[in-house]
Amino acid sequence: MPAALDTSVLTDLAVARPFVEGMVGWLWPGPQASAAASLRQSASGSSDDPMAPNHGSAAGPWPGGRGPASEMRVQPVHDQVSARAVGVLAGLGHVGHDGRMVARAADDAAISRLRAAVHRLAVQTAARARTGRSHEDADEVIGTADTDDAYGFDPLPLLQALHEHGARVVVMGQVAGIMHGSRELTGDLDLLWDGDLEQAPALAATFAAVRASLADADGVPISSAPAAFGLPKVLFRSPGACGDCCTPALPWGEVPVRDFLARCRSATAREGFEVRYVDRLDLIRMRRAVGRVKDLRRADELEHRGSGLAGPVSG
Repeated sequence: MPAALDTSVLTDLAVARPFVEGMVGWLWPGPQASAAASLRQSASGSSDDPMAPNHGSAAGPWPGGRGPASEMRVQPVHDQVSARAVGVLAGLGHVGHDGRMVARAADDAAISRLRAAVHRLAVQTAARARTGRSHEDADEVIGTADTDDAYGFDPLPLLQALHEHGARVVVMGQVAGIMHGSRELTGDLDLLWDGDLEQAPALAATFAAVRASLADADGVPISSAPAAFGLPKVLFRSPGACGDCCTPALPWGEVPVRDFLARCRSATAREGFEVRYVDRLDLIRMRRAVGRVKDLRRADELEHRGSGLAGPVSG
């Protein structure tokens, strides 16, 4: 059965129509005229528009009939060249051997929340002036979303690199909170790993791959060699995210972080990489142990959200 398409991107594709119309001729010279006509027809709101949202309840495959989103399907390419071009160029999927477009896998819910938060933060920071403050200068009320490190913040490339290099690292802090459903934004990424030096080469390779600079807990720059990860805490700064990479060797008090590592949650991105993040109840415990204004507020928020948003337990 053909995979269902994610309709959340359909509105954005209207913006790409002129570009796609020009690209169709390069991809498939023969059907250029008919494909362009199809795209122009879709702009007029015809029922044959392959990118039109579903406004009715009539059943039928996409785009011939506007059935529910779960029933939207891509038809064979001989009469849907424009749909194929739009789908491939927009990243909806790829064309299979049978000429049908295979839909791209969807994010797990926790990853979708994180992507949405990254987008909201980009919109928010675009409308304000820089202050010269980094995430280390964040106050105890608003947090790092109000610092300059929030500009361009996107932890997903780093999280993908960690997965690809085989580093078993768990997200904590407000990025984990967002993955559990918190609506508060953040401008830094807090990571937790077990401190086993067998993982040090993978961590060093990851941070090198994302062009990150490293520093010790006092902010003194250090080499990005594996030996750097013998420290209890390493600060990192990369183009997409900055933050802390911590181990259980830090003075956590009565917070059993090794247990938190063992029972972390996981979510899979549409690109196929996995992100591990602390369990909601463990994150609440960490928040209450720190006890700052923002931590207590966020702990309350997570308690009210309940456990229904948590992802599957990681293996």
